[in-house]
Amino acid sequence: MDTYAIKNNRWIDLSKLPKRGKIISWKNSIGYTVPFKYGDVEGNIFIEGYKECQTLIIIYKDKKYEIKTGNFTQCHFGRFIDTPIFFEKNIGDVVVAKNCEYTILKQIYITKNKKRLNGYRYQCNQCGYIDEDIESLLLSGRKQCPVCCNNPRIVIPEINSIVANPENHWMIPYFQGGYDEAKLYTIGSGKKVDLICPDCGKIKNQPVRYLYYDKTLRCDCGDGISYPNKFLYSLLNQLNINYISEYNFTWTNMKRYDIYIQNLQLIIENHGSQHYKPNSSFQYCGGRNLKEEQQNDQYKKELAIHNNIKYYIEIDCRKSELNWIKDSVMNSELPNLLHFKEDDIDWLECERYALKNIVKEVCDYKKGNEFTTVEELANRYKLSVSTIYRYLKIGKNFGWCSHDDLRKLKAGRTSRKIYCVENNMFFKSASAIQKNSLELFGISMLANGIRECCRGECIDYKGYHFKYITEELCQYNVEQLTQNTPLSA
Repeated sequence: MDTYAIKNNRWIDLSKLPKRGKIISWKNSIGYTVPFKYGDVEGNIFIEGYKECQTLIIIYKDKKYEIKTGNFTQCHFGRFIDTPIFFEKNIGDVVVAKNCEYTILKQIYITKNKKRLNGYRYQCNQCGYIDEDIESLLLSGRKQCPVCCNNPRIVIPEINSIVANPENHWMIPYFQGGYDEAKLYTIGSGKKVDLICPDCGKIKNQPVRYLYYDKTLRCDCGDGISYPNKFLYSLLNQLNINYISEYNFTWTNMKRYDIYIQNLQLIIENHGSQHYKPNSSFQYCGGRNLKEEQQNDQYKKELAIHNNIKYYIEIDCRKSELNWIKDSVMNSELPNLLHFKEDDIDWLECERYALKNIVKEVCDYKKGNEFTTVEELANRYKLSVSTIYRYLKIGKNFGWCSHDDLRKLKAGRTSRKIYCVENNMFFKSASAIQKNSLELFGISMLANGIRECCRGECIDYKGYHFKYITEELCQYNVEQLTQNTPLSA
């Protein structure tokens, strides 16, 4: 007997139908009677006609139906047989699907495209969400829970919303409606919302997921430092380790390294998603593609090692998340090099610091400490003097510090005398060196580069070593300072 669909206690006998080779000739099958079995029901179906698009007209128990030839050969007769549809799964069975498991709660019928199909009411074993779907989709293995999958289609506030996980509560202040509005969205929602900067009050319309991935609103008042970098800054601060951020050596060809620890000759590079994933948003903003980014990483590493950097650590920060970066740090050589254990670090403090707006913090500190100098702020926050100035200017625009505070800060600064080791000369200021650099050194120099060298942010500047003159050195060389000061302040 030439049968089809011999499974689940159902079959159909097509052996008597005419064929062309091995293929059934449906047009010539008109007038044939076909025996079948469906569950506990056995009977015969009469083929009355054939239409275009592979559709048969059949008669069963004096009623006429239309059915596709494919469904006919697979014995899909449940919609016109007066008996319960045969279900492949029983109540209580567990169905394993993509990244999830479901427990069958009830066998049901679902009408779809005017057809009655067998289906199930089921419960997700991961999040507890109860849903219904047709049998073929649920058992295909492709079914994803609409609540706890990577891109949820349904928001259940207590299961998958922003407020459901305490780790995401930092996002709540960015919603104008606070908690009640935040609970309407998941962290990966693509819906555009009028978010508010909790620091300056500016409104920005953007998808919710941008806030989660960027860990900030990217507002004009922001500090411009990435989440991973600030996370590592906090870790090093807790260990009382002196470091320099965004370090630029003379041999780097204008390339900067995220963190440099001078006494260990250690460089730390924090690699975001653009270092690992193609088609990231970084590329669409005019940045390098994945291949170029990885080639640049290799070039920087080889350049550092060639110039006697002893340790070069790359931290996987493709996800700006506490647990991800924590694991990346602990799986690196940093714990051995810096002599710390996991319990030595307050990881929640790293998270809090990484989510801060350092511009606001610098301005608040300056406001409460009127006589603090720019250099003191730079040392406190491990940032360059120029960055501190930029932050204070931003803060002035948002009213976090006054114009008078900034004016007094500038007025209180006097040009610091500078000593050049190579030619044993003293100068009144970095600006004076810049002005006369071609005449004295034969090359063009910038005042900021000279100051960075004086502050120890780079070993030398264009092959020359510059130092700020201490009070002791200044008194010892009063006569020489007077004689060898060809530059005006």
